Amino acid sequence: MNATVSGIGALSGDCKGKLKLNCKSLYSDYRFETQAMVMKKITNNLPTTTFEKGEWRYLQNLKLADPDFNISRSVDLLLGADVYSNIILEGLLKGDQQSPTAQHTQLGWILCGKSKTLNCHVTLIELSELTKFWEGEEIIPSHQDTPADELCEEFYKKTVRRSPDGKYIVKMPLQPDYQEKLGNSRSIAISQFIQLEKRFERQKKLAIMYKDFMKEYQDLGHIELSRNSPSTPQCYLPHHGVLRESSTATKLRTVFNATQKTSTGYSLNSLLEKGPNLQKDIQSLILKWRTYKYAYTADIEKMYRCIWIDEEQQPLQKIIWRSTATEQLQEYQLRTLTYGMRPAPWLAMRTLKQIALDEGHQYSAAAQVLQN
Repeated sequence: MNATVSGIGALSGDCKGKLKLNCKSLYSDYRFETQAMVMKKITNNLPTTTFEKGEWRYLQNLKLADPDFNISRSVDLLLGADVYSNIILEGLLKGDQQSPTAQHTQLGWILCGKSKTLNCHVTLIELSELTKFWEGEEIIPSHQDTPADELCEEFYKKTVRRSPDGKYIVKMPLQPDYQEKLGNSRSIAISQFIQLEKRFERQKKLAIMYKDFMKEYQDLGHIELSRNSPSTPQCYLPHHGVLRESSTATKLRTVFNATQKTSTGYSLNSLLEKGPNLQKDIQSLILKWRTYKYAYTADIEKMYRCIWIDEEQQPLQKIIWRSTATEQLQEYQLRTLTYGMRPAPWLAMRTLKQIALDEGHQYSAAAQVLQN
């Protein structure tokens, strides 16, 4: 189910599901059923800090619903007033004005009230949020190449090649022991694809756009039916779509999830090298931008998919797909650089630099733009 839960100060959170819970008292056979909405976070830890219990003699022999009420912990379940009205029993114990009040319930005694140390409140603004105001202005030191970055650069130079029609073909830098660590991923990919099909049933617009995207993918030759033997190292990537109605260019972005862990606990991304960061520092870009009277912006359409992955590595980019639920599930492999792969940004930027190096003698002005 989809729902929005509102709270104090018009704060709200999105609910992503609902489930039935069977609850039981710690001290008796009392049970009750309730339905709970699933949220990423109910509130911050309560109490906000751990404190020492006071010498409240009138509470010493009580069976508390939460014996560790003084320890700061996350809140797992928030019960509504409907449950509270059913579990409350006769019995109320009070101390002085600075001590908590104990109320008897079917789940044990619960505490509330005012105390110098018992500060059970919700923190709406965390101090860590304030650091964003000055961290955004921080000047980041210039990037220094690491030994791993240098190895990636050497790897690129040795493996990059061009096809007769001018396309660049690259390899992804894999860790030496990736074959031993990369586990099975097919069953996970199938399971998540079935979930995607169920989403298609609920969101018809998404289904149409997704199928159009996959058809274009196939028509351009960027994806093909898998034809590799089982002995070839392979990895199946779960995929899903993100709709962005506000986008003027790409309304649907299809995400291929290379961070999904395989049966060994390793994901494909965890076994790939990232490569050096070749993007210019945003502050220097903005300063440079403002030194010109006129500026142009441009977009390289399908930039990643203009760069091809070596056939040897294409089985590492397998996906499960079918156009309708009546067809057999089929295995495809992505033939081009894929958004979501760890080294993809570096490989794309490095290939732009390579174009400038290879073709700069013919297009010196364009080469300067690409490099700078």
